[in-house]
Amino acid sequence: FVAGCAESVPQPGGRTAHAEITAMESVGDIARVTLEDDYAGYRYTDDLTLLRAEGVWRIVNKRFFRHPRDASSSGSGPT
Repeated sequence: FVAGCAESVPQPGGRTAHAEITAMESVGDIARVTLEDDYAGYRYTDDLTLLRAEGVWRIVNKRFFRHPRDASSSGSGPT
């Protein structure tokens, strides 16, 4: 997933794409991964749900938050 995103959209200013796994948990054949990534000029937090079927991990759900460009108005979650 991360490699595909890095290849699909050129980054502004010729920068390289950045992605970092910040959290990961799994139980049996399900897993959740949180990524912090820069994509198309924005910072995103992605929450991925994965399922292992026939020995292959597949993303079955993705939620994301696009951070504002102004760091002072960061989204800290529901109020």
